[in-house]
Amino acid sequence: MKKQFVTSLLIIISLISFGQINLDSGLVAKYYFNGNLNDESGHGYNGSFVNGPALLYYDRCGNPNSAYFFDGNEYINITTSPDGFAEFDSLQSTYSIALWLNTHDNQGTLFSNMTKDGVHFLGFTVGGMIDFGIGSCSGAAFINTIHPVWDGKWHYIVAILSTHAQMIYLDGHLAASASGSSYIGTYNCGIQIGTTCCWAWDNGNYFGLLDDIRIYNRVLDTTEIDSLYHECNTIGIEENFFNHVISISPNPFATSAQITFNQTYQTIALEVYDIQGKLLMQNRYAACDHIELRRGNLEDGLYFLKITLDGNKVETRKIVVSY
Repeated sequence: MKKQFVTSLLIIISLISFGQINLDSGLVAKYYFNGNLNDESGHGYNGSFVNGPALLYYDRCGNPNSAYFFDGNEYINITTSPDGFAEFDSLQSTYSIALWLNTHDNQGTLFSNMTKDGVHFLGFTVGGMIDFGIGSCSGAAFINTIHPVWDGKWHYIVAILSTHAQMIYLDGHLAASASGSSYIGTYNCGIQIGTTCCWAWDNGNYFGLLDDIRIYNRVLDTTEIDSLYHECNTIGIEENFFNHVISISPNPFATSAQITFNQTYQTIALEVYDIQGKLLMQNRYAACDHIELRRGNLEDGLYFLKITLDGNKVETRKIVVSY
């Protein structure tokens, strides 16, 4: 009985402590990606797609149309002054950048804020580690994780700049840190998601899913990071966007390509989109484990396939048509 009482008391204390967390304190911008690029913080830092829009997909909690899939072509510009967020504009700045990602690619930019006081970069190293840098296009203070995250699963990234250190948290745990930071150079590209205009740090646009991006003007503590990481229970609704359900060969192709599935599906709906998001072709198939895609009237170029399997499982792939 005493053990049960102590356990209950600890649970109550934990709930009280959790209830005191204010995840809106110091919030500068928040992007849920629930079908739009609105800043849900109320500060009006809305975004707009360039070369988009991106495709909507399930988020980590299993909600449809609640995350964006970036195909390596489109990216987001955030509506601010050319100087970006004021929170990034001095050596005394402190901030936190938090986001969810799911990718099978090992390169690209997640977040870039290029201001009159330097570059703030969050993305991938050439080897596929998470990279957080502050400085200029000719030199910066970088830290990076040692574990790759391009495994086709959802991961939570939090990059923090305090008055004395840079930190990266991966899935709720401190993954990299270093003391000191530097600001050099003058830039006016503002804020971009999925790309950067810094020539030295540009290792490609992002290819994969992004969701729930938050910008704070303060350092998030470990309790807050853990709370954000466990916002929803993903047990039983893991949506691996980059699994091996589909293979396409050849790709690129000149006249036709075979799309092979990992099993027989009773219904298959195929849609082909151009890079502007215009639907060009759609077909339906029944009870098969492979289909043939013919180029038809498709001109040479990049296209996107949206394939719905048995009415509920959605897969998206890139194809290239070329003679």
